[in-house]
Amino acid sequence: MTRGGESTVLLINREEIVKEIVYEDFEVPAGQEVQKPLTVTFPTDVVKGPIGLCAVIPQRGYIVTTLWVGEKRSNNTGSWFDITTCPYFYTEEGSRELAEEFVRNCPTFLFDGMEESLTLKETKALLKEHKPGSPEMLSKEHGWAFTFKFESRHDGYGDRSGQVLNQVITPHEAVIMVEAGEVTSAIMDGVWDMINQ
Repeated sequence: MTRGGESTVLLINREEIVKEIVYEDFEVPAGQEVQKPLTVTFPTDVVKGPIGLCAVIPQRGYIVTTLWVGEKRSNNTGSWFDITTCPYFYTEEGSRELAEEFVRNCPTFLFDGMEESLTLKETKALLKEHKPGSPEMLSKEHGWAFTFKFESRHDGYGDRSGQVLNQVITPHEAVIMVEAGEVTSAIMDGVWDMINQ
């Protein structure tokens, strides 16, 4: 069995990402370890002192190794930038799974959604704005909008227990926005707020 996914290596300081070193897909056969040499070119504006070399496997984990630039080491480097708040920590695949789980657990689908009808219609990347002087990571996706289609056995929305319902197959389209590992918007058929019901 082979395990794979995406990985990235970043230079970070206490407040932000300084530079992306590499972003790529990986595969590791079960029971084996993989090592890969890495060349890092430091930006010319890196200040003396500690800097973090951060290896990230999105939505799974990360590790930071402290490097020292141009001065003696000390015991206290301070805390590093929290990579879990950053776009690099979230992938399209993991975000899609979160969006699909959200649809499957929404009251409309739970009440009478037809499991076999649930399909992903479209995926759109949401991009951060470019800002002068910012690291290049701001051009990466930081979220996605997923459009799912499904059918229910009755008309209406939400949990309709105790209501008189028309027995008619009703198509639905749900647009779920996921940013930084969180559903930030969920609208069904352009009118129903799936978060606030």
